[in-house]
Amino acid sequence: MDDIEDITRTVVLDSVSQDLLIELQKDQLMRGENERGESIEPEYASFSYAKFKNRINPRAGFGTPDMKYTGAFFNAFFFDEDDLEVYSRDEKVERLIAKYGDIFGFHRESLDPYAAYFIRNFKEEFMSQMTGE
Repeated sequence: MDDIEDITRTVVLDSVSQDLLIELQKDQLMRGENERGESIEPEYASFSYAKFKNRINPRAGFGTPDMKYTGAFFNAFFFDEDDLEVYSRDEKVERLIAKYGDIFGFHRESLDPYAAYFIRNFKEEFMSQMTGE
């Protein structure tokens, strides 16, 4: 079992894997979805702001927050290797979590593009360790 855990950790900690997970987290947020696949709430309080944001990013849906305005929050994303999750170093991260809840983490459909990458690389790493090549 330790071999499987080691292989899994090796694949997940690969820099390409981490970059892919960061991009998938951004994409999920741009769709206005939290880790449960639900719309991020609460919706924008201001109708005019909701209209403005919908013109910039209609993917989230009218009034649904997408966690992006200047890009600073997204630009500060990193992969936490201890917790194996995407997070942000941006100064407003705690305020956003307090207001919007579970914005970090993935729901199943968001990870579909990652599944093929993971399986392919897991198989390669497993074969390499088993054959010593």
